[in-house]
Amino acid sequence: MDGEVGVESTPGNGARFWLRLTLPEAERIPVQETEPEIQPNEFDGLRVLVAEDDEMIRQITCVTLTRYGAEVAEAVDGLEAVEHATAEPFDLILMDHRMPNLSGATAAARIRRSNGPSAQAHIVCFSAHQASETSAMLGELAFDAWLPKPLDCTSLAKILHGGDAATAERPHADTLFDPAILAALGSHDDGTLLRRSLAGLAEEITEAETELPKRLAADDARGAGRFAHKLAGLCNVLGAHPLGDALERVAPDQIQDSHDACFVIPCF
Repeated sequence: MDGEVGVESTPGNGARFWLRLTLPEAERIPVQETEPEIQPNEFDGLRVLVAEDDEMIRQITCVTLTRYGAEVAEAVDGLEAVEHATAEPFDLILMDHRMPNLSGATAAARIRRSNGPSAQAHIVCFSAHQASETSAMLGELAFDAWLPKPLDCTSLAKILHGGDAATAERPHADTLFDPAILAALGSHDDGTLLRRSLAGLAEEITEAETELPKRLAADDARGAGRFAHKLAGLCNVLGAHPLGDALERVAPDQIQDSHDACFVIPCF
């Protein structure tokens, strides 16, 4: 490379090593555009219905939305979501895909057909599933878009402004918990919400360690899948994506009998 290397030494003071190279000028690297930061008043006046059967996920989602100015109402299942949406107007409905009594897809379709005050609202499928598994079915359902758990308000703002945030895959996780999600949750109420959420997750993991094997031993594969899906949603909301992804493999549409399910629940 036609370079030079040398050393200059002064006894008692030390030495200096040096290298001189003539290198070609590097090509200019294009600067990637960064996502614009969401404004604190991004959702001011936006009427949002959050339909989610898991209380902790519902609470975290509502707190996140109100932080940016949204006016939030809650529904604990699909039937209650339909009742709310046919009785009062909402601009946005965040609908969990799997809920008791009435699924999110069926609830969304009923809201659309009702011609009620929320029939034209944005209805977003809010699911623990990865995008490739969920977005493929959007065209056949009443959903406008898909968002993963936990709620990313920047992606939600894109959808509300006519963009498409429904196809982004979550990157592979190198840690058990996503530190950015934990930091965001920790900023609420001096960390009270985060501590309560982690304690709730620990309790549900403890229950799952006995409940999932029990249901599978009884050949109740679908019951085990529903239980796993609910826990997976809470894991993803708290940024525990590796565990959430593992639990999703026990979902009802992924296993047909107890021999198809193999999983390990880590302790923390």
